[in-house]
Amino acid sequence: MRFTVSEVLPGATIVEVNCAGAPGDVGIWNSIVTVGGTADSKVSTSCQDQDTSNCKAAFMVMHLTSSSSVYLENIWGWTADHHVDGGPNQIISSGRGLLVEATNGTWLVGTGFEHHWIYNYNFNNAQNVFAGLLQSESPYMQGQNAVKTVPEPWDADRR
Repeated sequence: MRFTVSEVLPGATIVEVNCAGAPGDVGIWNSIVTVGGTADSKVSTSCQDQDTSNCKAAFMVMHLTSSSSVYLENIWGWTADHHVDGGPNQIISSGRGLLVEATNGTWLVGTGFEHHWIYNYNFNNAQNVFAGLLQSESPYMQGQNAVKTVPEPWDADRR
């Protein structure tokens, strides 16, 4: 399954899990959450400026709420650092990757969250979490000679 935004939506949380059941009742396997990078997205054509304030494409890729209990396996949350289908370069900014606030049983097995501006993984007051085989990459457009540096263009204090 693929989850994405079709255009620049700076307030969007793409996937939020707020349900629970017996351990293993709720799960997502072999799925991707993308922000840009493909020809079928207006994000790809809207985000060609080097200033990331012009392309705050999504607020957060995935949120596991405090009341949730979920098993995630082989999940990739990716903000495009290149165009998969060919085309112009992109400078896309997503504010956050995965926020885990779950306190019930939560499993992260073979997950990857890449190129999100403020954080890729954030465990905030989370409990009973197993996290194994995690993969993370920072945004390449940060650092020396960057037009904007963290936390800009985002507000680091917001949720």
